[in-house]
Amino acid sequence: MKSIFITGSNGGIGSAIAKYFKNKNYKVVGLDLGKDINNLDAFFNIDLNNLVLQKNAREIFKKEVESISTEFDFHCLVNNAAIQITGSIKDMSTEDFVRTFNINTIAPFFLSKLFSGIFSKSNANIINIGSIHSKLTKQDFSAYAASKAALLSLTKSLSIELGQKIRVNSVQPAAVDTTMLRTGFRNNIDLKDLKSNHPTN
Repeated sequence: MKSIFITGSNGGIGSAIAKYFKNKNYKVVGLDLGKDINNLDAFFNIDLNNLVLQKNAREIFKKEVESISTEFDFHCLVNNAAIQITGSIKDMSTEDFVRTFNINTIAPFFLSKLFSGIFSKSNANIINIGSIHSKLTKQDFSAYAASKAALLSLTKSLSIELGQKIRVNSVQPAAVDTTMLRTGFRNNIDLKDLKSNHPTN
């Protein structure tokens, strides 16, 4: 049975992706903070920021994923996990800027590197969940926008490097009504107004 690995599997978009592939009879493995809320086939409770910063944590995680790859025939990695810390450059701390890149860009690099050595099939996929902010952004989104622009560039580079064996693509959503979106707007949001800016409403 085909298997898929999804980061940020407890979030709004991550949960929807997980449920979709479960309904398609995939084995679904998730990674997020806290407990699995989607009753997945396997789940890793991991802080991606710590994973990026700690070599020992990366080595342990690598061994754990490699050990379950005999049970799970991985065909796809979805780099979906992200954080959105907003604020002006005056208020944004360097630590928050770095943490944003660790989770939104460097973790997908690490996971893509790991899974490119695990995928057993020639038609495997890496899907990076990007953002409209990679090209069209707004005030106070410098950290998030820069990290998503870097993720898009990474996607292009890896699609060239791995394209003979692994397809690498990015989905660039505009506004999606998730907890992260509402938090980013500090709940000061008019969804009807936001919808009117989208061609598909």
